[in-house]
Amino acid sequence: MKYYLSGIAGSGMNVIAQFLAHSGHTVYGSDRMFDNYTALDYKNFLQEKGIQIIPQDGSLLDKSFDCCIFSAAVEETVPDFKRAKELQIPVFKRSEFIKQIYNSKKSIGIAGTSGKTTTTAMLATIAKESGINATVFCGAEIIQYS
Repeated sequence: MKYYLSGIAGSGMNVIAQFLAHSGHTVYGSDRMFDNYTALDYKNFLQEKGIQIIPQDGSLLDKSFDCCIFSAAVEETVPDFKRAKELQIPVFKRSEFIKQIYNSKKSIGIAGTSGKTTTTAMLATIAKESGINATVFCGAEIIQYS
């Protein structure tokens, strides 16, 4: 499938982008930070993962995309969002898309005020050391898995 993610530099969105690319999907993304020539190291990191970065102006969105995923930080007034709606491409907020992934597999969710990354890293390590093939989504970098 061909996915488009708007707000891809955000910690929640880049995890989805990497997951989709790693799963063999074609992934495009945009972020206003890249359009403003900031976070270029991060842009390069995503491109090295096979994710194609495009301007956040809607100009490269077309009917070839199967799905558009938008960060909660991306307003509906952003040209990408308007273009996706105009083309009638299925649109999901990040939380809706994560829910679909989560509900399609046996899953464990970690929530709370503090300690989420540490707990997630501990569970990922336990799964790996136990021979469990697990996919881990974490909004922060887990050093031993980056």
